[in-house]
Amino acid sequence: MKKAIQLLMVIGMLMASPVVSAQTKALSKAIKKEYKAKKKELEKGGWEVYGSPRSVDVTLMKFYEKLNENENLTVITGIAGAFNQKSLGRDKAIVNAQQVYARSAATIISGRFISETGSMSDDVEAEFEKFNSTYQGAVMKEIKHELSECFSVIRQVETTANGKPVYEIQTYFIVDNVAAKRVRLNALRECLRESKELQQYADKLEAYADEEVPVE
Repeated sequence: MKKAIQLLMVIGMLMASPVVSAQTKALSKAIKKEYKAKKKELEKGGWEVYGSPRSVDVTLMKFYEKLNENENLTVITGIAGAFNQKSLGRDKAIVNAQQVYARSAATIISGRFISETGSMSDDVEAEFEKFNSTYQGAVMKEIKHELSECFSVIRQVETTANGKPVYEIQTYFIVDNVAAKRVRLNALRECLRESKELQQYADKLEAYADEEVPVE
């Protein structure tokens, strides 16, 4: 009986292999397409890699290789502009990436809750608005510990009247989806403890927070 079960397991693995292989090839093809499009965009836009002697081409190649190795990653781009000091711009881009992710997470909660709950009392509506704002702040605070910085690109956009260059920067991060989900759920549960009005919706809100966050 034991040998029969082992044989069935082997057969199952062999049958699944072509499917997994096809999915992997499709993912690799999609990532290669993204790489080519991003390379064209950055080079055409006059972007240069910040803080590294590597070219845009090599930097992107390594970045997309990392994405190809792990499909459980989300890319988040932090953007900052109109600054003279490069290091200050990078710091602003890091904060922007946190804001982008937290805002996207809060938007999912808000959109799903309002559309599925329908009409609600003024007290519940006011409490939810307060809750979602607090949730967004909590996610922003904690997601920074999970963001892994990959590279930054920078370009000069103008020169001030007194001759100082003005730059803009894009900083690319990746975040593990499992870790990001943990951040969202922990933030939501913490915020729910402070809201008696929303306790009746706790399961529903947790289900929304459990959903993957698409980031532009």
